[in-house]
Amino acid sequence: MANLPFTRHERQIPLCYTDLPFSIRRKIYIAAGLTRVCPISLNTEGGNKAEYLQECKEWCLESTPQVRDLNMQASMRCSYRCKRFSNQAINISPDGFNCMCVRVPHTLLRISRAIHKEVLSILYSENKFRIARNNYGGLSPLLTLSSTALHSMTSLTIRLNSCSCIPGHQCPDQRSFEKQCPECHDTCDWGGDIAFSIAQPNSAALISEWKQVSERLALFIKPGKLKLNVVCDTLDYVTAKQITDPLPKLPRLAECYIRLGQAPDHTLRSLAHETVYQLTGQAIHNPKQVFNFSALPIELQLHVLGYTDLISPVKLGWNNRGLEWPSCCLRCTDALEACSCFGLHAAYSSLSSHSSDCWTLPSALFLVSKTVRNQSMEIFFSQNIFQIWPDALKSLDSQHTLDFLRALPSLALQHLRMLEFIFKGLHDYPFGPLTEFDRNWNATIEFISKSLNLPELCLRIEDHGANGSYSDEGEEQEWSNYQNLTMPLVKLRGRLKDFSIRFAPAKKNRPLRRDREVILKKRVMGDAYHEITKYEPTKWDRIRQAEAKKKIHDRERVFGPDGTQIWPLGPAYIGYCDELN
Repeated sequence: MANLPFTRHERQIPLCYTDLPFSIRRKIYIAAGLTRVCPISLNTEGGNKAEYLQECKEWCLESTPQVRDLNMQASMRCSYRCKRFSNQAINISPDGFNCMCVRVPHTLLRISRAIHKEVLSILYSENKFRIARNNYGGLSPLLTLSSTALHSMTSLTIRLNSCSCIPGHQCPDQRSFEKQCPECHDTCDWGGDIAFSIAQPNSAALISEWKQVSERLALFIKPGKLKLNVVCDTLDYVTAKQITDPLPKLPRLAECYIRLGQAPDHTLRSLAHETVYQLTGQAIHNPKQVFNFSALPIELQLHVLGYTDLISPVKLGWNNRGLEWPSCCLRCTDALEACSCFGLHAAYSSLSSHSSDCWTLPSALFLVSKTVRNQSMEIFFSQNIFQIWPDALKSLDSQHTLDFLRALPSLALQHLRMLEFIFKGLHDYPFGPLTEFDRNWNATIEFISKSLNLPELCLRIEDHGANGSYSDEGEEQEWSNYQNLTMPLVKLRGRLKDFSIRFAPAKKNRPLRRDREVILKKRVMGDAYHEITKYEPTKWDRIRQAEAKKKIHDRERVFGPDGTQIWPLGPAYIGYCDELN
């Protein structure tokens, strides 16, 4: 007995939970649901959570009555997970039901003093938090948080005011999961507020509350730890200055994202830029000496311009409304509560300086001089891929394609290198020698043959419609339409650098359809086209490969910290809306 490390009496004392290593206790907390991927709302997470979830339940049953599984409804309504894992913004309801995740287990905080301390630290340091002034309780939940909670917090989004994407515009009550409003930004939440101004009657109350919040954050947040996102869509510079003035009192932030206006505004964006740099301890680069760029050889000038934002990270689409610039990069903020891309809003993010995804056209380069304008046009039109989408109002017409080409200056036409024509369901298009579609399509190909640099041009035709042909007769009719579409391109035979065509996706006859694609390629490029087997991959090829890899990655399952599947969304996810059942 003398060799045993403990006595019999000591062996009979049961182990206490706190005797477990902290790493084990932390895993238990996480398995209990203490952390999650989407941000926690300080407005609805407390006593109002049950009421909020009940309202979500009623909205879901009203919007999609055919889906009765509430767990499935709940998982599909978490827009934050969809943004993060599918790179698509899910349209929230006008009532703000954008997350129906189960309530955080607050009862863990009431077990004991020791457990309360470590649970509190994990809760606020390993979760993202959001609060909106126009939601339950306004900003008061943030003012009542303990100093320990604020000191532990690592991510916070404060939405003071969020107006519509277009002043005075009200988004329709969408019932689908993807944005359908043609006038609004694809990835921006619908805002019920109007643009904030100090001239409004309630402006003093907002400014006063904001100053209280800023002072409390300045007292208790830990320097270099918090990622802060402030959203306040203002009407003018004077109002925006009232929002940014209290912020310099804060200690240094790990990251900062500030949005001062829904629409792009250079003055407001500069104010947000300066504030973000000041809060993150960065220095704004103001070179005292001007470099004589024009003294460089032309080759070097073009090489330098190739590293600017003249080259978009994604394809540029054209429809009846003009060129569509990329929407929110979904990386401009930490919590994805609201878009802060500087190209879409009067905003600036500390991530913008090293994020190639947050892209906007550098229009200033086209205004420097005639020489720089011509060089910028050469880079822009030769290094980007342009997709021409069908007219939303006249989807079975091809006039919009010709309109796009005629709208470009002659210099741009000569530099155009990669052009994609997108159709939606070619089996529905009215082909025939007397149809308006054929007349416009033939005129388009004629314009291309006379105005574009064919030896450097790559053409691609894609059908994004669903193939509904399940009979042999329907398959042959669709094949006839594809032949009619490529018939005018025969006049370009052997003159193009590259040509490809992709039929609509189909479940049947895939080998036959791939063979027919090759037949049409040879008809346009020549019989020797199949002999070209080795070539240097172009930027177009690299983009296709990256997109293919991304699609494969998006299909992979994603698991949360507690081991439950959080992507793809669906009824298999455990832990959603238990309180609704």
